[in-house]
Amino acid sequence: MKLEMDITGLDQLTGRLQRLGNRFPEALRKTCEQCAGQITATAKGNVYQNGLHYQDGAIRDSLEPCLSEKGGSISFGVKTDYEVAIYHELGTGPVGNIAGYPGENKTDRPLARRSTGWVYWSKEAAERGKSGFVYTEGVRPKAFMHNAIVTEKPMTGKAILACIGRLLR
Repeated sequence: MKLEMDITGLDQLTGRLQRLGNRFPEALRKTCEQCAGQITATAKGNVYQNGLHYQDGAIRDSLEPCLSEKGGSISFGVKTDYEVAIYHELGTGPVGNIAGYPGENKTDRPLARRSTGWVYWSKEAAERGKSGFVYTEGVRPKAFMHNAIVTEKPMTGKAILACIGRLLR
């Protein structure tokens, strides 16, 4: 007794899957790059909302898309190397600690903030007749990058599914 199975077209399917395998990583990478660009644009739009008054554009201009691949995984989003931007994103000092960061449980390492306030020199304060030294207890997190990722997450998922759909056609 034997079982007979018709496998007509299986070789075509195998060839199609192999071709897809060759094109998929590059197509997915391009889609993720585009999504990172959109996340970055949204983050730049968020920078001066929620009470952030650092108006010279340095924070906004420091934001850039990022993409990395490691061990079969791809990560993408927005990044900055500008220290002031990071302070405002995550919050600082006792004020930042009390407020908490909305993405704190999603970071790859714990957030550490200074537990006391600090003093800094301000030319503007000195021009207003004060000593020029300003005491601060920190700032609340503005989370402009985190909020951009949350905002763009549904569209990012749709873009990735659309990419896969185009490749399977």
